[in-house]
Amino acid sequence: MRRSRDLLMGVSSWMARSYADGHGLVFPGSFASASLALRPSGIELSCRDRETIQALMELLRTRPVLLGRLAISKRCQRLAADLHRPAGNLPEPYPLRRRAFDASVVVRRAGLVHPIGGRPFPDDVLASEAELLDRVEGALAGRADATAIDRTDLVDAIRRDYLTVAPWPFQALTDTLGT
Repeated sequence: MRRSRDLLMGVSSWMARSYADGHGLVFPGSFASASLALRPSGIELSCRDRETIQALMELLRTRPVLLGRLAISKRCQRLAADLHRPAGNLPEPYPLRRRAFDASVVVRRAGLVHPIGGRPFPDDVLASEAELLDRVEGALAGRADATAIDRTDLVDAIRRDYLTVAPWPFQALTDTLGT
């Protein structure tokens, strides 16, 4: 829990600096309002923690209605617990096998990449595998090397690089239960 507490304190510090231009953030009676002070100097954040903070900030920037949910202490506690859990299936770098590598390149060039850190947000709706395969095959149409890429390799790449990637651990903010 120490890592998740440090991460939330880092988020709060980032939010405090981001809104230092006079907009301010006020969450009366919540964990968030208590921790909007600058992050203590003894806390170091890993690259993964920084990526998580950036993703959370992007989620809050693009969906400002979720910002108010940080005022609910139960949501903050759930968020801290979610941040403490293992990340699950993360986006992988390109595979080493040639066929899998080529299929991954084609899938990514077709635009099948989650925009924030390669991971979806918890409430993102993903298209079906068949729709995504049609999109990738449409992007391949007319290319000379299209016949060299097997359909099963494309399906595997779509699953591995897009459909089965674990979402960011922000379910506590995005779910509608107990809003």
